[in-house]
Amino acid sequence: MRKQMPKQIDVLIVGAGPVGLTLACQLTACGLTVRLIEQKAARDPWSKAAAIQPRTLEVFAQMGIVQRFLDEGVRVTGLNLFQRDQRLAHLELTAAGTRYPFILGQSQIRTEELLEARLQELGGAIERPTALISFEQDELGVTARLMRESGRPQRVRATWLVGCDGAHSTVRHQLGLSFDGSTFPMRLVQADVRVSFPVDVPPGEGAMFFSDQGPLGCIPLFEPGRYRVIAIDPGSDDEPDLEMFDRIVAARGAPGMQLSDPHWFAGFHFHGRLAERYRVGRVFLAGDAAHIHSPVGGQGMNTGIQDAFNLAWKLALVERGRARPALLDSYERERKPVAANVVSRTDRATKTVFRTMTSRNRAFVGLRNQVAALLFNSGFFGPLLFRGLSGISLGYSTSPAVGEHHTSIWSARLDADGADELPGMGSWLRFSKAPGPGDRVPDLELPGGESLFKYLGRDKHLMLIFDGYAGTDEGYQRMLAIGDRVRVRFGALVDVALVVPRDARPAPLARWQGALLCDAQHELHEAFGAASEALYLIRPDGHVGYRSQPASAEHLASYLDHLFDPVPEMRQAASATLD
Repeated sequence: MRKQMPKQIDVLIVGAGPVGLTLACQLTACGLTVRLIEQKAARDPWSKAAAIQPRTLEVFAQMGIVQRFLDEGVRVTGLNLFQRDQRLAHLELTAAGTRYPFILGQSQIRTEELLEARLQELGGAIERPTALISFEQDELGVTARLMRESGRPQRVRATWLVGCDGAHSTVRHQLGLSFDGSTFPMRLVQADVRVSFPVDVPPGEGAMFFSDQGPLGCIPLFEPGRYRVIAIDPGSDDEPDLEMFDRIVAARGAPGMQLSDPHWFAGFHFHGRLAERYRVGRVFLAGDAAHIHSPVGGQGMNTGIQDAFNLAWKLALVERGRARPALLDSYERERKPVAANVVSRTDRATKTVFRTMTSRNRAFVGLRNQVAALLFNSGFFGPLLFRGLSGISLGYSTSPAVGEHHTSIWSARLDADGADELPGMGSWLRFSKAPGPGDRVPDLELPGGESLFKYLGRDKHLMLIFDGYAGTDEGYQRMLAIGDRVRVRFGALVDVALVVPRDARPAPLARWQGALLCDAQHELHEAFGAASEALYLIRPDGHVGYRSQPASAEHLASYLDHLFDPVPEMRQAASATLD
């Protein structure tokens, strides 16, 4: 029997783009030993994926680096639709329920630089040029062969391996996983150039032009005056250059539009593909290694960064023995449906945009313009569309790692709420409409101006135990009992906060040593449908792991014991249980 190498590191990450860097930052911050390798000697100097969506900005906020992006990026808040030089409509790009209701324009090279700077602050680094040659895995870990700059191979032993190595992923190929999907018949070309508009396009807003030659988009993702100019089906397979774009703009844009100072051109046929699996044993895929799709909507990099954020806290808890290995099964169950939806949605959107914008039928063109003006000027369609693009509406309701205890509607009180801790019909309905299992919770502003997300740890859950509006001594004692027991047994995994609809601490809660949130304006209670006693367990990624109405210690215990394991010293010290 061949002798195994001793473990050298916890996680080997292949690929140092935005996805690999995000994962490395989070795992390093959680205390794991990480090696991040990249086969390219230097990062690409091109802007590439330049649209950062609101949900990704929330991820960066939890990583403690969002202000660095906000200080440099361009906030995109609107889109103007034109038929040549005729203005048809204005579309607002904004979303409620987030502190970042806009797209942030930032070149991918700068995104990578900011993430690498954060990794260095945490004590990590990128190893380049270092390529993955091959790997083997067993029940205890992964043995990988690397090729470094010296040209001499090196063997490394890791507990886990994550492939963040792009659409042509070496990791995916060596796992033998299919990458099924299709190639779009249309070709896309894009350029980063300065644009002079003869029509009114306000700063921080983009422009989309209809024409019978095809659509033309201009998105302000860089410094003032510089745009990402995109065209589908340019009518030529030549490599794009400024001369090609001048011809496209003359045929599709407003008469008199001028381009100058080009930084980057790219042309490609794009694909919609999804990996067969996201995990094989101790090896995972994330980002473009797991999914690619049309660039319409700017979803690619954002979906990958959110993959990494989802995987990081789970991997950290399992590696440190604080969560059961079954928790890792939820990564694919949660993230693959998200990518499948993005692939399907961007496929439909790309084909729809192309077909509707290239029609030469005068009757259809007139009807299209009227419908576009009606929808986009309504003030309703834009926020609805942007909410889907923003990522803040994504949830994991079918995940095996989420759950709830919600009494039957038939057991709800028929009289008015507020007399005691039991839910009445009104509070039962409000709880039903509040964030459910797997849903992202709103990033509310707490008293003092702090963000709710500030209370979320890198790999710790946050439990909110709501008093409800009744405020009885019995209810306070139940809050204390649940809070104490969770802190005793699961204190390394869960931070507990009691939430009371008062402007000061109630006397019966005087001995509570943990966090207490005074929700005098009832904003938290209303947002979580907690008119009567309830509890929410919020995961490190800001999604609901578990909720209960009324607050049930027994059902909470069942959920926690299913996924988590207290650290040994706490297990030995805890004589009390949540039964």
